[in-house]
Amino acid sequence: MAAPYLGGFRITSASWASASSIRVDFESTYDNQYLYQLYAGRSLIGATTSTLERRIIAPLSWSLWPQVLAIVAIEPSTAGTNYGANL
Repeated sequence: MAAPYLGGFRITSASWASASSIRVDFESTYDNQYLYQLYAGRSLIGATTSTLERRIIAPLSWSLWPQVLAIVAIEPSTAGTNYGANL
């Protein structure tokens, strides 16, 4: 199993899509070969389903403290893997 990639992309915008979901747009230097997962802290909250997608809309609960958002690039064969414990 390949490890997730933590670089090669950047979040270009993040905004509330609704009262309980966030929309994150990002750019990637990779040539449509990876899927992407979105984490709030160490919790997996969303993922792309196509290597062409550059937006993730995911549920995000309100909290007293700011949530650290992170995107990782993953091999399509590892789409169901949660890497949160490694972040």
